[in-house]
Amino acid sequence: MMQRATARLAANAPKHVATFSAAAETPRGGVSSGSGAKIAGRSRFYKAVGIEAEGDGYCITLDGKKVRTPSRSLLQLPTKSLAAAVAKEWDAQHETIQPTTMPIMTLASTALDHWDFDFIIEEIMKYLQTDTICFPVESQHQEKLAARQEKKWQPLRKWFETEFGGELDINYGTINKLEHSPVAVENVRAFVYSMDKFELMAFRLIVRECKSMVVALALLKRHITAKEAIELGRLEEEYQIERWGLVEGGHDLDRVNCSVNVHSASFFLWLLNERTP
Repeated sequence: MMQRATARLAANAPKHVATFSAAAETPRGGVSSGSGAKIAGRSRFYKAVGIEAEGDGYCITLDGKKVRTPSRSLLQLPTKSLAAAVAKEWDAQHETIQPTTMPIMTLASTALDHWDFDFIIEEIMKYLQTDTICFPVESQHQEKLAARQEKKWQPLRKWFETEFGGELDINYGTINKLEHSPVAVENVRAFVYSMDKFELMAFRLIVRECKSMVVALALLKRHITAKEAIELGRLEEEYQIERWGLVEGGHDLDRVNCSVNVHSASFFLWLLNERTP
């Protein structure tokens, strides 16, 4: 079943990050990027993939031509490890190019092309007011699910409150607006503003997939693993699948997309670690 879901993934590209493509040589030199729809299925047009030092970063080359982003910016990456991962994705393409198999390249391109940080950060901060782990069900209505949520979510909420210096508001069985500790909210905001564009884009993807700022922060700070983040974010969905069964072409694709996106974003963050402060 999972193999069938994976096979259908190329036709259901993740919606949360912009896809890209490699196109013709630009007037400034290099290989440009456009929309994923334009490149998907295109024959591989290059033989050699390389990495070159560029300023204080690294660039990817295809037959000696530097890769550019969809907005024609040079794809300049901050660490050699990240550049190596992107180069590996390009080199792994066979007869045809499939952008959905290049999540690290997609994240890197998105980070370089999306520069309205204030807008992005405010978008991310809204998730704290609708955080999945702050809306457990009431035990008298769904006892088993409530017990599972308490066991998995409560320790993470306690970690967050210690880490960011304030309490989280919890709404049991309601969708009322959350009123978290103002101190905690401002500490989170300051922490998010301290991220650079590469960290921010990977973090945003995790937040969206897990529908939880708390889970994403715990993963970013390596308090939990990517696998645990997925389990925490999808706890209620997986419980309902256990109870009512899995819908092929729906639940299975959601699982695959979530797994690919969260693991890719987590790996992306690890690849940034070699930078010096």
